[in-house]
Amino acid sequence: IWGLINISPNIEDGQLGSSLLNTPWGDEISYLIFTGDHRKIEHPEPLAEQYWDTIYPVISLRNLQQLVETTMVPETFQKISCPVLTLYYYENYIEKDWRVDVEEFPKVHEELGTPDDRHHLQKLRTPKTHFIGSDIKSKNWLSGLDAATAFCEKVMHMEPVSPAN
Repeated sequence: IWGLINISPNIEDGQLGSSLLNTPWGDEISYLIFTGDHRKIEHPEPLAEQYWDTIYPVISLRNLQQLVETTMVPETFQKISCPVLTLYYYENYIEKDWRVDVEEFPKVHEELGTPDDRHHLQKLRTPKTHFIGSDIKSKNWLSGLDAATAFCEKVMHMEPVSPAN
C-alpha cells in the first residue's frame, strides 16, 4: 500500500449506545428502535437520494458495529507503516462530525506504525458534515480535495498529472 487517505473514518461510532448493537440483544434493539427490519433514511438534499441508499437492512447496523469493534484495534494500527492522512470535520465540541467519534483519531494516529513525519491528522472547519468529499452534502468539499492533494504532493512526493484532452 503506497499510502492511506482517510476521510471521516469509522474508527468508533459517534452515536450513543452503538456498542449495544454488538451484544446478544443487538438485533432486537435495532428492530425496536426502527420498528421493523429496515431503516429508512430521508436526505434533506433531494439529489442525495440518487447517490446514497435510502433503505438499509437493520441487521447491517450490527454487522458494521462488529466490523468496527473487531478491526479498529491497536494491533491493526501498529501494522500500518505507509504515509497516512486523516481528514475530519471539527470546529469545536458542539460543531463536529457526530457520525464517528472524532476524539479517537488522535489516539489512533499515536498507535500507527508510520513515522511521525509521515502521518497527518487534519481538522477541517468548513465542510460542516461527515460527508467531506460530497459536493451535495458538504459546504466546502474542495477543502478535503485541497488537503488530500497537498498531502500527496508534499508527503508522498506525487506530481499532479493533467487530464488528457
